[in-house]
Amino acid sequence: MPKEYPALMVEDSGYAAILRGHGLAAEDLQAAELAMIGKPEEGWFTEVEEAHFDYVPRVKWCSRHPLSGGWSCDMEGDWHGHWFAVRETDIEACHFTIIRHTDVDPTEVSEPTDPSFCPPLEPGDDETCTHTPTCPTDLESER
Repeated sequence: MPKEYPALMVEDSGYAAILRGHGLAAEDLQAAELAMIGKPEEGWFTEVEEAHFDYVPRVKWCSRHPLSGGWSCDMEGDWHGHWFAVRETDIEACHFTIIRHTDVDPTEVSEPTDPSFCPPLEPGDDETCTHTPTCPTDLESER
């Protein structure tokens, strides 16, 4: 079954909305934010990031990942997937937009982040950045 967007995404810092594509209309971003994560609390800001991800659903055992520290998600051992960063690419199946709430004022951020950086994982990890210019899978079912 294809993944439907916008979708709720859990990050280390909390919930975020994930949408397929880059250069999305402001009204689409606002609608997704309200539907998925609501309005930011007072003193918090909306952050929008265009990113490159892949999503590969399968039966997963998240606690076995070497960087999990023993943490497992609610779907441990069941059919599910996680988005993971891939190198910047022109392949539209890997283009996503993330909307999150942050307590950092975006007008005061001094150091831009490099969205093409993906830290290497151990050999054999099931979610390893390919460090290639293309998305590791061409997800026909997700288009």
